[in-house]
Formats: sequence, structure tokens, C-alpha cells
Amino acid sequence: PGSDQEAQHPRRGQAVTPRAVSEMTAADRLELLRLNNTRWNESAACLGSPVEWFMIPRDVARLSSKVRERQEAPAKALCAVCPVTVQCRREGELLRDTSSIRGGMTFRERENARKAATK
Repeated sequence: PGSDQEAQHPRRGQAVTPRAVSEMTAADRLELLRLNNTRWNESAACLGSPVEWFMIPRDVARLSSKVRERQEAPAKALCAVCPVTVQCRREGELLRDTSSIRGGMTFRERENARKAATK
């Protein structure tokens, strides 16, 4: 986190630009507000885990799939047993979080799943 344009994400201390929220539809903003008011994150399996496990490197496109899978494995293993995976993934979708694994999925995986669901 660095610029004045960023705010701390309440879950893992990652930056979320205010633009992401301002570009949401009113319905998505309301859903995000309701989701955050449920305090689902207090039940997350990742509480206390290293933030680095969930962060996606900026140069991810240059990494081989094996290296990428190895880097993502600890986060995805926790997500696989987490009781709030659905809520976490949905928050990542609403925020269009491109920098971390949410609900066991990277941004690209969430986008692919969203596109497949709308077909």
C-alpha cells in the first residue's frame, strides 16, 4: 500500500482502490455492505496465515504453470477447508480484486467462472 488513492482492505491488509467501489453498481455496493456486516471473515481459515500466501505476484504471467501452482498451493489448501469460501470469493468478485487469491480462486479463475456462468 502506498498511494493516497488506496485504502487498506479490511481482511488481509491489501490495498483496494476507492475507484473499485465507486465503479460498482448500487446493487453491488449494497451487497458488499451486507456481506461485510455479517463478519464472515472472523470464521476464515486464513486468519493468522501469512498474507504472502494469498498475494499474486505482478509478474504472474511470466511464471510457468508449475511455479504458479506451487506458489498458490498453500492459500488454495486453506481455502479448500474454509467455512466462508463462498463469501470470500464473492467479496473478491465485487471488488474485482486482481491481486490475491479469494475463496480458493485467482482473479483470472473467478473471471472465467463468472463468464462460464453467464453463458
